[in-house]
Amino acid sequence: CHAWMMAQNPKNPLPQKQFIDKCEEYFAKHAASVRARAGALEVFNHFAGKGFLQAAVSSGTRQGINASLSAIKVLDRLVFTIAE
Repeated sequence: CHAWMMAQNPKNPLPQKQFIDKCEEYFAKHAASVRARAGALEVFNHFAGKGFLQAAVSSGTRQGINASLSAIKVLDRLVFTIAE
């Protein structure tokens, strides 16, 4: 993602740490607009109802991922999350 951003704006690239901080700011401000993909919550609830333990793994930042999962009301139902 950082490499893509630098390619889009080679004359004024952000350092990677600043880029990540800006992404986390964005997710924090816009978490309420996050929506699950169509059918995803139904599948999640189906397997939760059968007693399956569930986790989330992402290459995103912990703050961004937790904000997104919290917005769709599944964060507290996961056994764990793995994020950057």
